[in-house]
Amino acid sequence: MDNRYFEAKVLIEKYLKTVNENQFYFQDVIHKKFIEKLTAYSMQLKSAEKIDEFQFNRIVSTDGCSSKRLYDYLSAINKSLVEIFLRLYNIHQYTRNTQIDGGSTLFEFLVKNASESLVNLGFSLLPSAREEIVEYINQDGIIIRLVNQRLDPPEVWILRQGFIGNLRIYRELEEYFDPAAIIFNGYASPRWYYFNYASFEYYEAFLKKYLNDLTNLGDFVTAIKNVAK
Repeated sequence: MDNRYFEAKVLIEKYLKTVNENQFYFQDVIHKKFIEKLTAYSMQLKSAEKIDEFQFNRIVSTDGCSSKRLYDYLSAINKSLVEIFLRLYNIHQYTRNTQIDGGSTLFEFLVKNASESLVNLGFSLLPSAREEIVEYINQDGIIIRLVNQRLDPPEVWILRQGFIGNLRIYRELEEYFDPAAIIFNGYASPRWYYFNYASFEYYEAFLKKYLNDLTNLGDFVTAIKNVAK
């Protein structure tokens, strides 16, 4: 079964619960229509046990509604709804080209979602004068760098204080330890362009499994790049 079905089901339930608790749908006619159609789509989703990209995109693009229109409205009333909507919209697109990449917006959510996870993993926030970069460091000098790519989705890099270079935490790095990249595929399947760039869940899972291995390599950037040559 397509992993997107389970994620969409949870996201819609969370979205509708947030809306109903705060009665946001009463404040905008177009949003109210979107809620009504989203509720109907939720019933269809549970019955079919699979997502319907065509039907969802009809919901977002009818009766004066559009992804941009909803995004702007939600941004003004509730940030948590923006994050849910972006993810829900993106996993219902046929190709990466039709997704809302909104680098700065996704970066904002990534930074928020990463904070607690990194602190729990023993990292502390580093001061930075650059708005497009947020960095955390641990006692071993391992630095996790969150990077705003602006026009492209944000990325998470790993480097070590006192050493040259960095590596992106993504499928290629995981393949150094596990050629099957089981963790990555669990978060990115069935197609890589459904990867949730606003979430820190994949990066947290990667660090929990491989941070000690990277630390023990010393200059892990050079070691891993030499193997890749």
